[in-house]
Amino acid sequence: MNPKTLSEAVSLARKTGVVKKGAGELVICPPYPFLSGVQKVLNGAALGAQDMSENTEGPHTGEVSAGILKSVGVSYVILGHSERRSELGENDEAVNGKVLQALKAGLRVVLCIGEPIEIRKKGLPSASSFVKKQLLGCVAGIEKLGLKKKNLILAYEPVWAISTSKNRRNETPDDAAFMASLIKTIVREKFYFTPRVLYGGSVGEKDVRDFVSQKEVDGTLVGAASLRASEFRLLMGKVFE
Repeated sequence: MNPKTLSEAVSLARKTGVVKKGAGELVICPPYPFLSGVQKVLNGAALGAQDMSENTEGPHTGEVSAGILKSVGVSYVILGHSERRSELGENDEAVNGKVLQALKAGLRVVLCIGEPIEIRKKGLPSASSFVKKQLLGCVAGIEKLGLKKKNLILAYEPVWAISTSKNRRNETPDDAAFMASLIKTIVREKFYFTPRVLYGGSVGEKDVRDFVSQKEVDGTLVGAASLRASEFRLLMGKVFE
C-alpha cells in the first residue's frame, strides 16, 4: 500500500516510469485505485497490477477481475506474492486459479515463487524441492491454454530475503542463478518453453548488477527501492546497461 495517495503515485511514476526505446522493459504496478492516473504519465513503461481475482465476474465484493484490469490499460499482473501468501493465506491452488484466468484474458503474469527460511536452512536441495512443488501447483493446466510463451514470467522470491522479512538474510547471486536455472528447467521439461525468470529477493542500486549479470537471471522484481525515485533510476540504469 505504497504510495499512500494518487498524487504521490503519479509523482513517483512520472519520475521513475521512463524508459528509452530499446533500453529494456519496465513495468510499474501501483495499487488498484491509482492505475488509471499512473497510466497517464508512463513514458515507455507498461502498466501492471499487484493482484487479481480468480473469478471473471459476479458478486465478489472487493475483488478485481482480469477483464476489469485490461479495461483500464493493465497488461501485466503480479500473482502469488509472498505477502499475499503469508498475510492472506493464499495457497498454490488459489494462485493457480488466478494464473489460469489471467493467461486466458491475455495478461502477462509475473508469478512469484520462493521458499521460506525454515526450508532454505536445510540447504539448496530442500529449497529446490519446495520451489518445484510450488511452481507446478501454481501453473497446473496452463498447457491447455495455448498461451503465448512470453506471457508467463517467473519471479524467484526467497521469502527470507525480501526487505519486509523478519530477520532478513541476503541471497547470493550464485544461488539466485542456481534457482533461476532450476525454474527454467522445470518449465522447459514440463511445458516445452523457457520462461523469463526475475530475481525478487530485495535488490538495491548497490547490488542489482550482481544479480542481473547472472545469465540465468532475466531481470528483477523491485520492492522497497522502487519507492525512492533517485535510487530506482540508478538501479534501472544498471539493469539496462
